[in-house]
Amino acid sequence: MFTQSLILLTSRELTLDDVEGALGDFEVLGRTGGDENAHWAFGAPALVVPLPGTVDGRVVVDVINERWPDVPGDPEEDPGLFAAWSMGGFGPGAFPGCLERAGTQCWAWKQASVAVRQHKGFIRLRTTYVADDETTGVPDDQDLQEELLFLTKMAHALGGVVGVMCLFDPAGEAIRPPQIVDQAMEWLELDDALPLDLWTNVRVGKLDDEGAWLVMDSVGMQQLGLPDVEVAFPREAFTFEQIDELVRDVLFYLATSGDVITDGDGLDGPDDTTWIAVRFEGGRNLPPRPVIRLVQDGAEVPEAFIARPQ
Repeated sequence: MFTQSLILLTSRELTLDDVEGALGDFEVLGRTGGDENAHWAFGAPALVVPLPGTVDGRVVVDVINERWPDVPGDPEEDPGLFAAWSMGGFGPGAFPGCLERAGTQCWAWKQASVAVRQHKGFIRLRTTYVADDETTGVPDDQDLQEELLFLTKMAHALGGVVGVMCLFDPAGEAIRPPQIVDQAMEWLELDDALPLDLWTNVRVGKLDDEGAWLVMDSVGMQQLGLPDVEVAFPREAFTFEQIDELVRDVLFYLATSGDVITDGDGLDGPDDTTWIAVRFEGGRNLPPRPVIRLVQDGAEVPEAFIARPQ
């Protein structure tokens, strides 16, 4: 069982030697041989790196010279790919279609759709826990944030490998170019600022057919064991920038304070507005995950946004 996952999309065929050469600051315990008879999603040879602060934690790094499989596969036509998706082979929280959605909703990098179309392979980094008897057991004191931070540092080191196009977080449906990754890691080093923008994406879509109401939501907080955020707002009342700031402020608050927002809590928003939190087990859009919906206090929000499923 894998507990975190990050991906680097690549523009050319790479080898484990290419990857290992860029990991000079990380301890490499060895290599797994892979299984030549297994589907590539399971059988690729990999580097194994110890996960700091743990006894049995490991990072498994493999090179896949195949395009990212954004479809779940078919149990009859492609049972290997179907099994890989079903068993979490691409990381927890990753859901089919995540790359396409990430490319479509990447406001920070206009070339994201080019990387989606033109990539030829990917480097896969995943964390797992394996005891001496080779059974998988996640410790009680597991730190999801530290796991993801360590993966991000490794991915940053691999960003300089010739052929690496960008960072892709499948669970956060976020694509980021090397320069944005560099900047985020500088902020982490200088101010200990969590690189949430590398792990999450903020998206926007229509709530009604006319587009008078919009929904802005986040995806990716499940990697930290936290809910995502959805905000419905009238198009004419607020700018995208105002609601984006509201969403990101709530994400930062959750990441630093924990899952402390409950039904009925009020949060400050743009122009001195107050927004009421309502928790839902599932969001309006893929991927499946728990969310906190924010409704402006006193606003007549469409029933479709606030009604709980029966």
